Amino acid sequence: MEEDGDKKVYHTPHLKQVIVCINHRVSPSQPSCGGRGGGEVLAERIEQEIAAKGWDIGVKRFHCLGRCHQGPVLKLAPGGQFICEVVPEKLEEALLEIERFSTPVE
Repeated sequence: MEEDGDKKVYHTPHLKQVIVCINHRVSPSQPSCGGRGGGEVLAERIEQEIAAKGWDIGVKRFHCLGRCHQGPVLKLAPGGQFICEVVPEKLEEALLEIERFSTPVE
């Protein structure tokens, strides 16, 4: 982190990010992305797919994106959409959205 006047500037290797909710609540009565099959396993799988495809987008883990009832949840940042219910059957669909988001517009 560098100081630029009154602003703090954060440098990351990738301009765009896929933020993966990794929250896992112990109580089955409280929904969570990790409890619904997401979490760290999903983050690792997305990292592997992105690396294999050579896309210029990073993966960040976050402990709650506030959409527990729609989990597992991803957020495309900056300024992108939420991708909800990213279960294994919908992973390819989510990867298509990530690819579209990561591809520069000409």
